[in-house]
Amino acid sequence: MKNLILFLTFFSTLFLACNSDSNSKNTINDIPDDKLWAIFLGDFKNAIGKNDLQDIVKLIDFPLDGNFFKTNTGKGLSKNGVLKNYGKIIGTTVRERVIIAKTDEWSERKINSRDDSKKFGVPVGETMKVLTLNFVFNKGEEDQTESAQIFYFAKVKGDYKWCAMEIVG
Repeated sequence: MKNLILFLTFFSTLFLACNSDSNSKNTINDIPDDKLWAIFLGDFKNAIGKNDLQDIVKLIDFPLDGNFFKTNTGKGLSKNGVLKNYGKIIGTTVRERVIIAKTDEWSERKINSRDDSKKFGVPVGETMKVLTLNFVFNKGEEDQTESAQIFYFAKVKGDYKWCAMEIVG
């Protein structure tokens, strides 16, 4: 009888411990997608605002793809490449615009093809969050030019990351 009581006590304790662990731990999969995005975006804007390169690289899915910084191997920038070229990628004006980006500067784009998946480093079927910052230089002048810097963010392995950027115009 004594062994039976010890046996039941052990398994009851084990059962309670397993249940309390599974109920008390929040995993990334338990967080709703919109909240996960809001957390990432807050972290990204904060890191950009402080020019905190170490925090910024933690938010990137490497290699950081883009149409203007492919390496000679055809891949995007590595962590060292981002650190070395950060001032060219995120200048003062771009940094300020990212921080105060308006709702109409945001859109979404679903990855439907393998070509887009390869181009952006995002799995097929995933929906990217896209920030498009339009710039006009020499407005109203004869030599007026326009361009856009486009940031692409997507959920990669369960967490949002900055995965690509393009400059067009």
